[in-house]
Amino acid sequence: EFKTKELSKFEKRLILVNESFSNLEIVAKKIDKHHKILWQGALFDFGWSQAQMEVSGRGFSFLKDEILDMRYASISVKSRTPSAKEILNTWSQGDIEKMLKEYGEERFSRRIANRIGKVRRGRRIETTGQLVQIIKQSIPAAALRQKLHPATRVSQALRIFVNQELSNLRITLPQAFKILKPGGKMIVISFHSLEDRLVKGFLRDEKAKKELSILTPKPVRPSADEARDNPASRSARLRAAVKLAANN
Repeated sequence: EFKTKELSKFEKRLILVNESFSNLEIVAKKIDKHHKILWQGALFDFGWSQAQMEVSGRGFSFLKDEILDMRYASISVKSRTPSAKEILNTWSQGDIEKMLKEYGEERFSRRIANRIGKVRRGRRIETTGQLVQIIKQSIPAAALRQKLHPATRVSQALRIFVNQELSNLRITLPQAFKILKPGGKMIVISFHSLEDRLVKGFLRDEKAKKELSILTPKPVRPSADEARDNPASRSARLRAAVKLAANN
């Protein structure tokens, strides 16, 4: 249903689907039941709504004391994926350290993992408030004085891993490219260096196979004015490419 005036204008042109983008090809086939459509473009925005996350109650915001869940998925899917608190309370310290380093690029991953191991021997780690306290007790005083909140990278690592964001991205990009018609454009906006690295690698590999032409040799970044007006855009990187005809 189109309940807002803004969306109602596009009622005959817009189909809303609540689904993981890793199932893009399946969704496209459901929309195009006879598989006759080749899509003119694919636009990916890997950012998430800060307003939605802050009211989710799932622990995405480390500025609130909430249960550490961090799963995007609906309740029906949740039982198949571990929550953030399950990881913090059951994984080995070594595995937690590896996850924080790989997905959050956290330089104090070993200190934080060791502190998590000590704390959970006395009580389970259940909330964002507990996790923030653990992080603050783990890192040097100088790091606490930096502009970036000390829990940013840890929270980011947990969110990315719990929701398998990078794995889904690896699955999605080839699907999107497959359903594009020659001349169709793929545009990707990422907000994390790991995401951008995957996108850059995919476009580079397809270019080497003469499947596409890259339209953005370097990622497009927000202007100073945009970053000032919308701080959430500061880490955004946009990359674009166009699919070539088969005989190119």
